Amino acid sequence: MLEIEKKFRITNSNKKEILAVWDKKNLTPCEIIQQDEVFLYGINSFSEFKQGEPVFRIRSVNDQSILTLKKLLDSKDTALELESLISNTGSVREMLLQTGYNSVTTVRKKRLEAKDGEFTIAVDFVEKLGDFLEVEILRKKNTPQDDQLIFDKALEYGISKDQVEERKYDRLLNELGS
Repeated sequence: MLEIEKKFRITNSNKKEILAVWDKKNLTPCEIIQQDEVFLYGINSFSEFKQGEPVFRIRSVNDQSILTLKKLLDSKDTALELESLISNTGSVREMLLQTGYNSVTTVRKKRLEAKDGEFTIAVDFVEKLGDFLEVEILRKKNTPQDDQLIFDKALEYGISKDQVEERKYDRLLNELGS
């Protein structure tokens, strides 16, 4: 499956509106505390990164860790994503480092997430970056209508296209030098 998503910068008043929409739709968000460590092959910064190169991520959520391989397929944030549970995070981290991958950034966030039909709606507080809304759908293939569906769903939550943040959290943090 392809993960097709858009991220939007939001204000405190946007957050209140999103929570009000969830309440109106009787959606119950779950809270997730998450840390992602991102690894790139042979380079130390996203400034050297080329689209389509593989990215490994070790995601820790509560007591569970997942290794993810991500590879962007196009400029619209359509990504191939393969995941596997890992039992020994330290060993997997060391394997990545020993095979030429470098840890380039760590993303720490608190997320409130709810399902709204086929969409996942998430409000993220990202350490050092602030608040964001993510709207995501999973598809077998990306169609031209998917972006518009995401923008329409964001609009239901009071969020407009001009609030889109195209860069991933790891890239934003890397640009900050974090």
